[in-house]
Amino acid sequence: MSSQTEERGSPLDIIRWLVALALVGSAIVAFYVYPEESTLMRVGGLLAAVVLGGAIAWGTSQGQTLWGMTNNAYAELRRVIWPTRTETTQTSLAVLALVILFALFLWLVDMVLAWGVQRFTGLGG
Repeated sequence: MSSQTEERGSPLDIIRWLVALALVGSAIVAFYVYPEESTLMRVGGLLAAVVLGGAIAWGTSQGQTLWGMTNNAYAELRRVIWPTRTETTQTSLAVLALVILFALFLWLVDMVLAWGVQRFTGLGG
């Protein structure tokens, strides 16, 4: 049997997650409980709670891990060699042409099958 070590957060991390979730959850509840308030105020309060809850969650070890993963993904995105405008246009036109050809082929197959069913059943024009 192999034992895997699991990275566990500190008790403070659990408290931070609970506070962040409680903050965002209470803001969602307040958004729906007070419909008579201005929509701008309700949305502003909800967004403020989400930002504050995110900031609290960012301080946890899981939040730091997620932040590191996001930075790695951004660095990987910068290394991608994107196609030029000409390559993109040519590829798009090739796809469009193939879609049109395939649509015509399916239309012809449908017409032949419809003609065969009409001849076989004697129904239709």
